[in-house]
Amino acid sequence: MPDEQTNTASDATPEAAQAAPGRLLVTSSPHLRSPESIPRIMWTVTAALLPALAWAVYVFGPQALVLTAICVASAVATEAAIQRFRGKPITVADGSAVLSGLLVAFVLPAHAPWYVPMTASIFALGIVKQLFGGLGCNVWNPALMGRAFVLAAWAPLVVSGSNWPTAFGWRHPALAAAPAGPDAQVDAVTGPTPLNRLKERLREFNAGNRRNVAVPTNANEAREALRQIQAEEGTPLDDLYFGRTGGCIGEVNAALLFLGGIVLVALNYIKWQMPVLYIGTVMLLSWALPIAVQGEGTRYLVWFAGQPLAEIFAGGLFLGAFYMATDMVTSPVTTRGQVMFAVGCGLLTVLIRRYGGYPEGVCYAILLMNTATPIINRYTRQSVFGKRPKK
Repeated sequence: MPDEQTNTASDATPEAAQAAPGRLLVTSSPHLRSPESIPRIMWTVTAALLPALAWAVYVFGPQALVLTAICVASAVATEAAIQRFRGKPITVADGSAVLSGLLVAFVLPAHAPWYVPMTASIFALGIVKQLFGGLGCNVWNPALMGRAFVLAAWAPLVVSGSNWPTAFGWRHPALAAAPAGPDAQVDAVTGPTPLNRLKERLREFNAGNRRNVAVPTNANEAREALRQIQAEEGTPLDDLYFGRTGGCIGEVNAALLFLGGIVLVALNYIKWQMPVLYIGTVMLLSWALPIAVQGEGTRYLVWFAGQPLAEIFAGGLFLGAFYMATDMVTSPVTTRGQVMFAVGCGLLTVLIRRYGGYPEGVCYAILLMNTATPIINRYTRQSVFGKRPKK
């Protein structure tokens, strides 16, 4: 969902025109009159995210709330300071900085040290948003760029592990086996995320660490070995959907993120095509694309053997599909362009998850498609009414 700007143009509008510094980007006529305003949209989106935040605080404890407060405070302070320095009106009351800070918190793990969320928010608001002109002028989604920056600076703190929620300790073997008594207390268990765990186990298997899985000698045995690895390292779907697993703050409850997204679609703040096509593309390709399984001297490509439901519920896909990819500022204007954008995000997400070095691909997929948005706008713009094609 957008961090910044309202676009009131109809579906048939051409690409966004260049705006003078300090002005919003708007499309050419026809325009639709609407009682909506930037503050109303920003605060509504923020409210739609609050149930997911409340759940994160429940499962991770006060540290999730502290991290969110650091992100929001840093975002608001950065935007106000830069606007004051530039001699511009301070517009933090419109809610865009608060929403940006909240989204930054959602793409970080709750156990990250205080300087990680602070740096991510300062970079997101100070560099990605304000350096490009402020409200509605940024090229990339600020929250995702903030995550990308701290991922480059402190990768182990962002992706290497996540705290298992102690609220559901009975579902984790280490917590369930912890000694009881007044002096025995376990705050958290650090471990890989569901996506990372499965990817690392398959990588170990292909490198020769077979454990209890037999070495395949043909394609059918390779498929069976993959199924065994998926069964051993996979996370139950209900745990993924309802947030009974570790991960970033915005990854732990697909159900609440989905409900918030439905509200935004019902209010016509976002179009249903974007999240549906994004999630649908990930679901299809994660099932169909081949997975490499190393046999005895031969590597087998196992097609149509993915776990589509686990892929869409794990990681930050629901957060990205409903609240990031639909950013009005950094996504295409036309419906046709938005379809291309969503499918491209889904394709890149699966490619990065399956064949890339990181277990999660939502962040970079959306940022790459943000970069392609001007080109998509150019080639999907509608013809001017009455214009005749060249002969």
